[in-house]
Amino acid sequence: MYWLSLLLFTLLGSFMFWIFLYKIVWETWKTRKINPRKKRIKKVRRTFFGKVKHIFGIGLSYVFMLVLFIGIPTFCFYIAVPTWLDLPAVITGNYAEVTGHLTNSATVEMKGKSWGYPYYAYIDGEFYSSLVPLDAFEDLTITVNYLPHTKVIVDML
Repeated sequence: MYWLSLLLFTLLGSFMFWIFLYKIVWETWKTRKINPRKKRIKKVRRTFFGKVKHIFGIGLSYVFMLVLFIGIPTFCFYIAVPTWLDLPAVITGNYAEVTGHLTNSATVEMKGKSWGYPYYAYIDGEFYSSLVPLDAFEDLTITVNYLPHTKVIVDML
């Protein structure tokens, strides 16, 4: 799960960002005119609804471009950056450790279509995700190793 989210969100975010840079910045710069001659602009007569449709279409295209090329990479990097920050801990095995009282745990029904973690826990008020069930340890003091940035429980001691 860790490697899948690391690769997927990093590749998707950077792919959308590089498409944005190539299509918008590079091709616009490459095809600019050095000395454009002034041309007469042909006026187009539109009805009121034609003007509204034209303005609405331009506005929606800008919103679509912002969501597609700014929103998706931002979301992907929001997911990928904590995963990248946890990479040294995964490689070296130096996990953060916490000892505390397991106050609440929950199980989420996955049905094979969810990307999240199936088990969640609150240890001394801090939220943690887990791949192992923690229901048996509720209302007990436990020690767990977890990834410091994503708060995913790796091992229970």
